[in-house]
Amino acid sequence: MRLARRRSRDVAIAREHPWPRVIPIAGLPKAGGTWLAELLAEVPGYACRRYRDADGCTLEHDVCPGVFESLPPDRLSVIKLHTRPSPGNVALFERLGLKAVVLHRDLRDQCVSRMYHVLADPHHRHHALYSELPAPDALSHSIGLTLDEYVPWVAGWRELTERSDRFLGLRYEDLRAAPAETLARILGFFEIDLPAGTPEAIVDRVRTRTRFSLSPRTLATGATARRGVVGDWRSHFGPQHVAQFHAGMREFSGVSASAAAAGTPRSRSGPPRSAPRSRA
Repeated sequence: MRLARRRSRDVAIAREHPWPRVIPIAGLPKAGGTWLAELLAEVPGYACRRYRDADGCTLEHDVCPGVFESLPPDRLSVIKLHTRPSPGNVALFERLGLKAVVLHRDLRDQCVSRMYHVLADPHHRHHALYSELPAPDALSHSIGLTLDEYVPWVAGWRELTERSDRFLGLRYEDLRAAPAETLARILGFFEIDLPAGTPEAIVDRVRTRTRFSLSPRTLATGATARRGVVGDWRSHFGPQHVAQFHAGMREFSGVSASAAAAGTPRSRSGPPRSAPRSRA
């Protein structure tokens, strides 16, 4: 009965408001995408929804029409993706008339967060490897993967968000520092009008149920938050990791340590790499 009432309410809201039928989050893995999705799902009428992906395109960090076609047409949806900025993916967003939020973070913090996620997930392709390696070696492997796959991801999306009004680029650091203000900015981007004070109320509701305690048990329930600390890499990177990260970043022209901290490398000398083609 409760689910039926919720569905009827959501259908009525979708009919009443000219809001986007779907809010896609194209998030860098381990950059706060789950938290952002939970915040947006608190907007009246919206819900985080599972999508069907018969072609397996999202496993390759792509999107295909079937993903969006699988969502209920009479209700409002939030979906969390790790979509790479390929021409085909961008063209699909444009063809469907969709806007999207692109979320990234300091890549050094992403390296650390990813390592702990792998250790907590017994089904991850690198779980056995990281469980056997000493922690510094596991972190070094995580750094190498980030440099190879996610630096191009961030660089490609940064270029697109600077020249297209279809994609809104956001940093996890800004969301963490000012969640209500950042949420209000997102709602304005999607032209969703809510009463004053609503973003603050949403942030408070989600905060009360967020637990920063990543473990195999909490991961199995869909909870992915570990610490969420900005600058946590300083507690984990040794001199060898700093050198590895800086050496890898030097492949990209015009990149400094401050640019890496912002998660916004500008460009790479030579032909661009493809963005992630495998699970994080």
